[in-house]
Amino acid sequence: MALTKRLRPPSACILFVAIWIACLRHDFGAQATTLNLSQDLVALGIAGSNMVPNQPALDAGPLFMAGVAYAKSHGITTVATDPGTYYFLSTVDNTHVMVAGIHNMTIDFHGASLIFTHPLYYGLVVHSSTNATVQNLTADFRPLPFTQLRVVAVDVPNSQVQYTVEPGYQHPSAFNSLTGWRGEGPHSIEVLVFRNNQPAFGTRRMLTTRPFIGDRLALMSFTAPATVDAIRTGDIAVVRLRAFGSDPVNANHCTGCTLRNITVYSTASGGAAVGMISSRSSVLERVYLMPKPGTDRLISATSAIYVGVGGLGTQIRLSRGIRTTDDAFWFYGRVVGSVQSQPNSTSLVLSPASAWTVLGDGDSVPNGSPVTFQRASDGVVVGSAVIVSQSAPTLSPPQVTYVFDRVLPGAVVGTVMYSTDVTFNGANSLIERSTVQNQSTCCGGVYVTGLANTAVRGNYINRTAFHGVFGVQPMTEGGPPVPPLVNFTVSNNVIDGTNRTSDWWWFQMGAIQTETLTSGFTLFAGSPFSNINVTNNFIADAGRSGVWLGNTTGGSVTGNYILAPNSGRSSGWCCHRRQ
Repeated sequence: MALTKRLRPPSACILFVAIWIACLRHDFGAQATTLNLSQDLVALGIAGSNMVPNQPALDAGPLFMAGVAYAKSHGITTVATDPGTYYFLSTVDNTHVMVAGIHNMTIDFHGASLIFTHPLYYGLVVHSSTNATVQNLTADFRPLPFTQLRVVAVDVPNSQVQYTVEPGYQHPSAFNSLTGWRGEGPHSIEVLVFRNNQPAFGTRRMLTTRPFIGDRLALMSFTAPATVDAIRTGDIAVVRLRAFGSDPVNANHCTGCTLRNITVYSTASGGAAVGMISSRSSVLERVYLMPKPGTDRLISATSAIYVGVGGLGTQIRLSRGIRTTDDAFWFYGRVVGSVQSQPNSTSLVLSPASAWTVLGDGDSVPNGSPVTFQRASDGVVVGSAVIVSQSAPTLSPPQVTYVFDRVLPGAVVGTVMYSTDVTFNGANSLIERSTVQNQSTCCGGVYVTGLANTAVRGNYINRTAFHGVFGVQPMTEGGPPVPPLVNFTVSNNVIDGTNRTSDWWWFQMGAIQTETLTSGFTLFAGSPFSNINVTNNFIADAGRSGVWLGNTTGGSVTGNYILAPNSGRSSGWCCHRRQ
């Protein structure tokens, strides 16, 4: 007897297989844990199009934010993309894309390239999140926030250069109408001059202004006289926009966040490859900033990483800053604000002293915090107390009334107030096993300010314009005011070639230096720093001192190998200490 085999209709088979594959991918019996933005947005009804790579006309921004919002509302812990290039064409507020409250979520781009099209805006901002991770991406701006011009003539008496635009770069007139959020343009435009792919000898960073017309560039001073007379025909002048708020990746008010395996090729001046504002207990690792390989770009961006601390320390490790135009890595602490008035003997009214303050960032210090009051004009500490209570912020800029545990002198009005709690001031912050290489005509390798219990160790710093490692307490408007350094350790670093460009004395004291700066641009008379330790570093070819410690009470300089400091001068280290 013949055996009859019953077959499913082909269409039924296809449907069955499709459902089976979908079940495998999404596991409808359990909660999905991964959302692929490149494949799942249409199927899940999130958007009318998937975030498909390599589509220059497809705006990835709205699709990205919609997918992350869906993942957040459905408890999905991983958001991913396929490899490829994604173009972010629109903006929201001051950034291309913003996501907030993505607690315990990982955003994995799987090596994708992100192209941001508005040079004066942030790229991707992660706001008010805990244990969020962003990883595995490259980023660039298109159009670039800088251009490269070849010098064809130099007019020294009129401080001008005549130029032609280098192939592949835009005429600077493209910057004439370029604006950022709220119509703001760049707050300055810098000019850096290169010769044979290196900073041109004898030049320093200079300024120019919009509008750009014709083929002549007017040059002005920055912190020192313009060095037009050192420019030669054939040099390349890099004209770059300087505007805060252009980081390709930024984490704002993030606790326990991780930014990992991120490579960046450009940002507007003032921006870093990766930035963190009011960071707590976070990690930045394998963040690379460099000129895009395969191009003739002479610069990358302002900085590789900056971190504004808002609590226990954040760590930078295994990262690179190549061809930066400012300090490659920098940590900054914050004062609470400035004292505006004294309603009575135990209460004070404070407001932000600058943008980078606790109150200016929308944060607060808890009741019970010990605080100190310091005068910006000379660095003198005029009082200390403990916060008992505080009002809610009022007005704009915000004002807060604080009540203290003791009577305060009238001299505290006009001072800045900062917490002396080390946990609030970034205790356990760390920069380790990272590298700074081949800077432009500005600035330094590592800049640390306002932190307690911080270490810079095991890094390689090569060919910086100014210092290698700078620990500092400025009280200037551009600084801005910060607390003093406490328990700061610089150890086991290799620093090879510093102070190669003369700009301003404050930046030029040594390969490793600690200094203060009053609002009148002088050193403090006192010693607010404490326990500064410089140990087991190799320092070669420092243009000035190998180690220069200023305004310090306590600490040590031990076990360092200092080769050829001071361009032949005799001293390898020196100290400025006044009691």
